[in-house]
Amino acid sequence: MMSLDANLLIFTRNDLTLHFNLLTGSIKEVNGMVWCGHQYKDGYLTGSEDGIIRGYDEEGMIGQTRSYDAKRVLSLTVNESVFYASYLNGIIRAFDSRFQNTLTMSVKDKGQKCLPWAIKYYESELLAGCSDGTVRVFETTHGTGIKTIKTHQADVTCLLTTDKGVDL
Repeated sequence: MMSLDANLLIFTRNDLTLHFNLLTGSIKEVNGMVWCGHQYKDGYLTGSEDGIIRGYDEEGMIGQTRSYDAKRVLSLTVNESVFYASYLNGIIRAFDSRFQNTLTMSVKDKGQKCLPWAIKYYESELLAGCSDGTVRVFETTHGTGIKTIKTHQADVTCLLTTDKGVDL
């Protein structure tokens, strides 16, 4: 089992991501320019410029999604074996442990462009911090939008959950 505290991911601006093991000193190159990452099972996920999510453990790549029509994965979040990704085209997708798309949601409202900069799974709901200053709340069984919270005028680029609730 890989200890994540012994590993460091180095994201560069040169379309290169390095996986550096702090215990052994080994360095591996990871595919593509990475925009986001998240711990997943005994490894991690990376979301890339090419719209592909790749999963890794200490042995190497364990799986990847296909690219779909979206470029750039903006954010990742995990609920047990299901993981979610937000994309530059305003779509959020859920994936199972086989890296298969199981659910698709959209933060677009009335044709307006809206980017889901940050997503977070919290107590059976998916929260999306959006470029229009809102947080969209989705139920995760069918992907239905259940609430839109107007927080302010600026983009919501980060969401933090604690045992006391959600900070926007």
